[in-house]
Amino acid sequence: MLDVLAQNAVLTLFLVVAAGSLVGLIPFGPIRFGPAGALFVGLLLGGIDERLGRDLGLVRTIGLALFVYTVGLASGPTLIRTFRRQAALMLASGVVLALIAAATVAAGRILGIGGGFLGGLFAGVGTSTPTLAAATRAAGGGTDAAVGYALTYPAGVVLGIVLVHLAMIQK
Repeated sequence: MLDVLAQNAVLTLFLVVAAGSLVGLIPFGPIRFGPAGALFVGLLLGGIDERLGRDLGLVRTIGLALFVYTVGLASGPTLIRTFRRQAALMLASGVVLALIAAATVAAGRILGIGGGFLGGLFAGVGTSTPTLAAATRAAGGGTDAAVGYALTYPAGVVLGIVLVHLAMIQK
């Protein structure tokens, strides 16, 4: 089966999307992974056989563009209202991101970890696909940023879900 998937990138893509959609529907207590289920299935299949991720450059680029586009469309109408109501919270978030970036750079220098991998770590923990694209481009391509992203993305998703759940309990 892996040989068939390795020879058919489009089939693999649709299998990941379909299986990921199903995984996203599975409840884990009061939460579901939703669209992130496709990422987890893709990570699993890519980990099983590295041939499954080859020849997907165009799909990766189109997927990133569609992701950013749809997030922008969905978020656009509430952007200005959010800026007005949540300015202090957004400023605090920016400070936290700057601190995380500084800690990532410092840890990288201490441990001797390369920039592309560090950029991927930072992008993954923040679950930011556009940051992954920027880190990959800044690193001159390669897979270092994607590996760093894959290592921290699951933790970023789970941590984000837990924090939102805890915040909702407090209300």
